[in-house]
Amino acid sequence: MTTLSAIALFLVSFLLMTISSFILGASVEKFKVRYLLPGAVVGMVAALAADAPEIASAITALFAGSHNVGIGIIIGSCIFNIAVLIGLNALIIDKLPLNRKALLWDGATSLIILSILILLLYKYISPLLAFLLFVAILIPYILISVLKPRNTTEKRLSGKMNKLVQLTDQQNEKVAKEKHAVFWKSWSGTWPAVISVAVIIATSVGMVNSAIFLGKLMGLNQVILGTIILALLTSIPNMITSLRLAKEGSGAAVISESLNSNNLNIFIGVSLPVVLTTLGMVTRQALFSVWCLLGISFTALALLYYFKGFNRLAGAVIIGLYLLFVLSLVFWRF
Repeated sequence: MTTLSAIALFLVSFLLMTISSFILGASVEKFKVRYLLPGAVVGMVAALAADAPEIASAITALFAGSHNVGIGIIIGSCIFNIAVLIGLNALIIDKLPLNRKALLWDGATSLIILSILILLLYKYISPLLAFLLFVAILIPYILISVLKPRNTTEKRLSGKMNKLVQLTDQQNEKVAKEKHAVFWKSWSGTWPAVISVAVIIATSVGMVNSAIFLGKLMGLNQVILGTIILALLTSIPNMITSLRLAKEGSGAAVISESLNSNNLNIFIGVSLPVVLTTLGMVTRQALFSVWCLLGISFTALALLYYFKGFNRLAGAVIIGLYLLFVLSLVFWRF
């Protein structure tokens, strides 16, 4: 690969990934309307779809032997997700209420996942044990999160109101089934999303390979390359999708996308590849970054809990912490 071809590959990959991200965001919105999904489930679907670039980029870097780039992409993407998906949306949208119990449920799971990641990076636990712990936590979390909205509704309502809700649910299910039948007769609703995810994965691989090549030519620190530059670029799909959800007033979906995006990044982007390969030497900058991720995540969740939802002051604090983190890495002296 020459310098000119690497620059061209990087720019073309970035452009195609950005265009595909807008298509993906629109597809997620159509998916939500078609299946009448609750906010938390929409957030999970959005996170699963929009995580393609971070995960593909991290796996590419890890299997290429650039462990600190791969780990940096995941950690940097997670911090960027908190800063933008939560902080920026809070700054733009301002008043957007959240359910405190749901926030505690999602937040506690995310913090536990981060704690296991820290133990893994410090090599206090083996990659296989970390992988099994992630599976043991994430599977029940996903199942409960998906089933919880309907159970909650059924328990709280009774009598005439419960009958009314049941009739409404039956009507909604009938409409959903009709839409479902039309949907499977015509793939017009899914093929843009499928193609956009495929393009995002392919362009992410091209962007990472060219970035690693160019970074070595310029003598750029691998952690900074992964944690700041590539993490920011590969998080564009998540950012675009979350802004759409926030403008619709779906705070639960935004939180779910942000935290579940981080959970999936860590599980698929770090834990799974490390089990298949090996965990190389982790730099002090990478360890510093993961502690910053834990601190910023906890602060963001605490602010959202205190304000009972999104708030401009909380958004400003979260974004400020992210900028402080970036400056600390750029001017690393300790």
